[in-house]
Amino acid sequence: SRTRRHPAQVLLARQELTPRSHDLPSSQEDFISKIDKSIETGKSWLWGAYVRTEDGATGWSHFLGDREPTVWGGTLDGIRAMFYLGVPPLSTDLNNAITWMKGQQRPDGGFGSREMDYSSSEATSWVIITLAQVGLDSENDQTVKSAVAYLLKCIDSDGGVATTPLDLDQPRTFSTALALWALSSQPGSTVICNRIIDRLRSTQDTKSGGWSQRSGAQPNPITTAQVVSALVNSGLSTDTTWVRDAAKYIVGHQSESGAWPNSHDEWFTKATPRIPYRTSHFGTAWSLFALSHFDGREYRRPGVQGVRYLLAHQSSSGAWIYEDYDPTEQVWCTTQALIVLSLWRSR
Repeated sequence: SRTRRHPAQVLLARQELTPRSHDLPSSQEDFISKIDKSIETGKSWLWGAYVRTEDGATGWSHFLGDREPTVWGGTLDGIRAMFYLGVPPLSTDLNNAITWMKGQQRPDGGFGSREMDYSSSEATSWVIITLAQVGLDSENDQTVKSAVAYLLKCIDSDGGVATTPLDLDQPRTFSTALALWALSSQPGSTVICNRIIDRLRSTQDTKSGGWSQRSGAQPNPITTAQVVSALVNSGLSTDTTWVRDAAKYIVGHQSESGAWPNSHDEWFTKATPRIPYRTSHFGTAWSLFALSHFDGREYRRPGVQGVRYLLAHQSSSGAWIYEDYDPTEQVWCTTQALIVLSLWRSR
């Protein structure tokens, strides 16, 4: 079964379940206190990374110290995190970031990012997801309407999604999952969303319950977490057998430290055939995001372990880094950690 709930409704429902500290054993109270402190420190860091340029651009860049905002990897990530942290979308800085992001839409209706020379379905999906969080959809906002129209052109007849309409012969799991998540927030989306869900179910590895980045590759927990996140956010029940199998696959690939491995997704597009593109995935954040939707001790225990890992690996500044060997404090990495900490805090 699949039902639509506005993201704000989901967040409010979670906030209503937030435990009061005086109702908890001292060990749980201490744990929640650590999460709260981590979130506040991270939130302060994120506001400190907010960019205002002389030409009026406002938002976030990829990393601290970069003074040029970007759409994917920066601004939309910052907007999403602040939404989960309870910042009103009409607050001045957040509203300015939303306005700037919308202004980066390209003539074809799609979005890219500073380092992308074309409109990608991935960036376009993320913008739609982000604007849906603040109540904008294809019926009440022209930016979203045009973005949805572009995204629909990236979907093949079987429900697979490519990075552009030129690449329909090369659908990828990540773009397919994001498109489902984005379109499920839009009115009149049931038919196309069901087609994408059928596609995702048909590409699931029946032995492991996981998904791979593209047809013929090995399943991995991060791609699986991305698909599960999209399926659940599209309204598919967590009691669905094949969705729960995928959640168990994610749990089974957690390391003893509480983390999940990071991964990369690489591709070419016919839009710019000589330029390779790559996106990095924060494995622990994606896995915790997916598992936050599931009830049961078998999901709570790995969730707590993953949260403890994030708490232990937050830098003194409040940020999270992607790789231990690279001290760069990434906006997108920090926002993903903050989002999952806020979700697990409410549990």
